[in-house]
Amino acid sequence: MYNRGNGTNNGVFSVSQSNSIQPPNTYCIYALMSLAPAVFVWRWVPETKGKTLEEMSALWKSGGASR
Repeated sequence: MYNRGNGTNNGVFSVSQSNSIQPPNTYCIYALMSLAPAVFVWRWVPETKGKTLEEMSALWKSGGASR
């Protein structure tokens, strides 16, 4: 859902935003918009590196894990 909204924003409003608030500020806005999904992944997506498929299966059956 977030990706679709962000993509629509980029496609529809990027030219008008660049013209009204200058290109560097437009890119800063997009960078700030990218922080929300990054925080989501950091906070709620469990680490899977080095785990076996059996461990991952048990992790997801238990409801996942947060940091």
